[in-house]
Amino acid sequence: MRHAHVRSSRRFFRLGPVLVTGFLVTVLAGVFAVSVKAFRARTPEPQAISIASTAPIATPTSITPSIPESARQDREAALVDVRSSVRVGVARRGQEDGKPYVELVMSPLAIDRESQAYEAWLLRQVPYEFFSLGEMVTNDLGEFVVRWEGGKDGTVDDYTRVVVTLEKKDGNPDPGEQVIKGTFGAD
Repeated sequence: MRHAHVRSSRRFFRLGPVLVTGFLVTVLAGVFAVSVKAFRARTPEPQAISIASTAPIATPTSITPSIPESARQDREAALVDVRSSVRVGVARRGQEDGKPYVELVMSPLAIDRESQAYEAWLLRQVPYEFFSLGEMVTNDLGEFVVRWEGGKDGTVDDYTRVVVTLEKKDGNPDPGEQVIKGTFGAD
């Protein structure tokens, strides 16, 4: 009989630290959950924004980036392959019948046309914005070309950079790997 009593007390001593640890973990998890709920329940006080308070930010200074006038007026940009630094084409922009246009003509490295495509993008640095000019196609000379036309009385003069990406034909609308770049006003 004495051995049975010793065994049960040993089990209790082995179980004791496990039960205490489990209890402490449960209490700490509860405190954590209550703290997170209290933190998320707090709402910050709305701050009134006045035009006067944003004036120092919105007013151009000597260090505020701006688009050089030469870049705005330039009508042609050399297109350079970023992998080899070789000039592969030209981008042109202008106005035709009151509408802005951008056209690219280039002869880059050949690609697998079944699974890849070149797509052209026009970028504005200040404020930052970009849009697709479209997927490039080949002309009778085997050059990759694209022409984009905007709406009446529009302009693309603030868009000073051209990027051509190599796109996988996987339905993803985001820009792929940048392989060719050009900058209006860089010459």
